[in-house]
Amino acid sequence: MFDGKLTNIKNTKEGEHSSRSIVTAKITSNDKNFNYIIAEEFVDFVHDLFCIFGVRVSVQEWTISTDSDYLNGEVDVAPPAFVITGSEVNKQVQKIKDNFLDSEMSVFFYNLREAHGRSGSVHRFRSLFSIFDRLSEKTPKKSINYHKMKAVYSSEIQKLYTGHEYFVRFINCVDKLENAQLEDDYGNDYADKLKEAKEKLTSPYFINDQVAEYILRCIQVLRNRLNHGWFKGVTEGVVNAGYELLLPYVQKLINEKSTF
Repeated sequence: MFDGKLTNIKNTKEGEHSSRSIVTAKITSNDKNFNYIIAEEFVDFVHDLFCIFGVRVSVQEWTISTDSDYLNGEVDVAPPAFVITGSEVNKQVQKIKDNFLDSEMSVFFYNLREAHGRSGSVHRFRSLFSIFDRLSEKTPKKSINYHKMKAVYSSEIQKLYTGHEYFVRFINCVDKLENAQLEDDYGNDYADKLKEAKEKLTSPYFINDQVAEYILRCIQVLRNRLNHGWFKGVTEGVVNAGYELLLPYVQKLINEKSTF
């Protein structure tokens, strides 16, 4: 693929309990501009290779050293998606079919597609939250009822982030929310509340109902900031963390709802 100009390819885990894989390779071309093109293509190749194995992956960062022509990249591995059986697919077909041609449902399906698209992390996150907002239980005042949903959300996260490798991944995502100063318009610092709730956990639990509620509330504050153009504490890493932590619950809501 690279005309023999890419050699010494090595792929190793960053550490025994790490969720990251480090890939290195030597580029033998003497043309620095061409080296960069090879490096970019190799990053895409490695990313596609990991995607084959059914896990959601992203390249966290990559660099090239023009002195030694070495490419260093890290592939950040998310928890594996649940295996979907044929019967589960069949169960959803009629639900989609009944709604697919409904003009009022066009926005829902648009957001569903965009939430899994490649149009940027902020757009994916906002599309995903729109689905969450539509399907979530509401209070009498029509706001999202986090009190009712927190127990189910906690259970879903516990099932998904099993094993030390994915536990580390979960903690990294939560840490990003904690450090983002996510305070709502009423002075509720949900990032701080999340940190306090997490510190009260006892082994072997890494989430409970209270932690679950504050994760969801942090995600809402994050969405509100993006909608209002106020980006205090908001980075791409924070947005990606919010997306990842919200996605499994949205998938559950979609599967369970008889109508959208």
